[in-house]
Amino acid sequence: MSKPVYFNNTIRDSYQSNLAMQPSAREITEAESHALQVGWHSIQGGGGTFFHVPMLRGRDPWEEQRVMRSAYPDIPMSILVRGDTLVGYDINPDDVIEAYVRQMVKEGINGFTIFDGLNDTRNQEVPIRVVNECREEGANVYAQGVICLGDSPAFTMDLYMDSAEKLHSMGVRDFYLKDPCGVVQPGTVHELVSRLKDKYDRDVYIHAHNTHGLAYVAYMAAIEAGADGIDVAHPAMSENVAQPSALRMLQLIENHPNRYVRERAPKLNVGAIDADMESIARLRMQYRNTEPTFDREVFQALFHAKGPGGAASTLKPIMEANMKAVLGLDWRRAQIEIYRQQAKILGALGYPLQVTPHAKNTTEQAGRELFLQNQGKAPLTELTPPIIKYLTGQLGRVPGKPDPALVQQALDKAGLEAPVTERAASRLEPRMEKARQMLVEAGVANIKDEDVLTVAMWMDEKRTGLQHVIKKEKGELQPAAEPAFPGYLRDILNGSTERHTKNGYTIRTEYDIAQAIGGAGVLEIFAQEVLEMEKYGHYKTDAETDEPEEGRAQPEYYESTYSKWRDDAKARIEAYVGSIPEMLYDDGFRNGQLYQAVSVANRIIQDVCVQKGVSRSLIPSVDQRDIGVFMDRVRSGDYIGVAEPDEDFQPQMV
Repeated sequence: MSKPVYFNNTIRDSYQSNLAMQPSAREITEAESHALQVGWHSIQGGGGTFFHVPMLRGRDPWEEQRVMRSAYPDIPMSILVRGDTLVGYDINPDDVIEAYVRQMVKEGINGFTIFDGLNDTRNQEVPIRVVNECREEGANVYAQGVICLGDSPAFTMDLYMDSAEKLHSMGVRDFYLKDPCGVVQPGTVHELVSRLKDKYDRDVYIHAHNTHGLAYVAYMAAIEAGADGIDVAHPAMSENVAQPSALRMLQLIENHPNRYVRERAPKLNVGAIDADMESIARLRMQYRNTEPTFDREVFQALFHAKGPGGAASTLKPIMEANMKAVLGLDWRRAQIEIYRQQAKILGALGYPLQVTPHAKNTTEQAGRELFLQNQGKAPLTELTPPIIKYLTGQLGRVPGKPDPALVQQALDKAGLEAPVTERAASRLEPRMEKARQMLVEAGVANIKDEDVLTVAMWMDEKRTGLQHVIKKEKGELQPAAEPAFPGYLRDILNGSTERHTKNGYTIRTEYDIAQAIGGAGVLEIFAQEVLEMEKYGHYKTDAETDEPEEGRAQPEYYESTYSKWRDDAKARIEAYVGSIPEMLYDDGFRNGQLYQAVSVANRIIQDVCVQKGVSRSLIPSVDQRDIGVFMDRVRSGDYIGVAEPDEDFQPQMV
């Protein structure tokens, strides 16, 4: 029997990508409460943005990590580590790196997925070494050696294999191929996985975002080549700019034309996945103003910029206001212009992969380019501090060939004679003791190792880490308020069962109508279905393969699967819209009130779809004639509601 493909649930990354990591650990774990029953191989429950975002939202990141770990006690949990950058955007000294890894081991983390955006393996050495030392000391931990993939002339197959050899010599448990931008070609994935499996006795995992519709075929190319595991998202938090849906990936494997691939389908508890669909969708609806939306023009600009769509959710709160105030650009237009500038400057920068922190750095530089252009200045005449560090080797070895004049400009700004050639972190002074002393001087009495780390990792000009710990010590942390649902999903009666009346009739509200047709979770799922209909054709096949390869599915397989997804979604949409008069009738709306309630339901449907990014012309609605047809069924006795209300019950709309 072939070994089943491991399905790893990227909880942390999917919520980061689509919701900017805004929900708290409590909200996430309550929404995804059946994860232990699904059969996930592991859960990504921390790292990356799951430190500074909670901190900036008034929550303690260490407590957030404990909430996440305690919610899923019986399953391996991994965190994403940005090499020597850890969970921020700047290189850390070695004492901070070691302390962070050891603290996370204490918190019960098992897997450390350690990457460097430049594939400079020197920036992965220390965290990998510390993880291995902890394992030798008896901890149940492992290190995953990440190779970042993308679509860049600077990142070649030889570079990938060279990285693999160096990571292998460091003692990583497995290789982890990471494409945060969703732009790597399936053929590249198949070749790389094949080479790795031929040369090394190591498992191979793959992680990609489905931003541009390539991830499904890239994942299948990896599995066809013998990959051992894939990163997926719960279906209710998948798609858009997150990872592929677990259920869709399961379907692709189970129906693959190659028997060897079919036999590798894992046994997942689909019922446990379904059990969390509505609760996760409800949370996604609540944070809907955070989720990035793309139309075809925005997608095209992002694709040419080779950028991570998941960064758009964190980009919006940082840049939206300035783009509007200074340049007069709404957020849709601002994204397009930022991504177009990003595409223009990549060549001069040596075509870096758009991986943290470099995605953030190039995006910020692209934004600055718009302001320079508005001032009539030449491109790249003002470099941001992170780009100066990048060009001068202070973030690691640059694999491409940046414009020499630009490098010299950066050297001059940095006061350096030549680019830095040694490992960046080795140039930094130890910081842990300094951070501890800062806490002493601030009068913090109960100094914990985790607090020292917070200060050391966020020792910026604003002393963000120190200010956070001081507030925590004083009990002054103020968690950000949860966002409000749209008005039609807010109960003006605050949950009271007492019905109000007017002119002798029971008052019904938009909230009653929204609840009657499913509520927040169902409406979110419906809107996502409609969006997927619009994106049909966005999903790509492995069309670049000239000659069919034995054992690999051909484009026709994916085309037929995507067509089935489209047809199934269409059927569900039509069934839902067609049942709206029934749902409202069963909830007590009659005659003229039913017509009015359907009109309100149509407005609700339009709002959730527009917010999701669906074109207005493609939004479905209930036709008034359909209500008449339904009422004819009622009058003829062909329809019996789920619960016939009292004949005297005539709701009045407000």
